[in-house]
Amino acid sequence: MASLKKGLMAGLKTTWTLSKIIFPITLLLTVLQHTPFYLG
Repeated sequence: MASLKKGLMAGLKTTWTLSKIIFPITLLLTVLQHTPFYLG
C-alpha cells in the first residue's frame, strides 16, 4: 500500500511540473493565434 501512495505522489508531482510548463505555452499560443504574428 505504501508503494501505491508513493507512486501516486510521484505521478502527481510529475503532472504538476508538466502542467506548469504546458499551461503557459498553451495560453501564449492561444493569444498569438488572435494576433497578426501567428504563423501557423
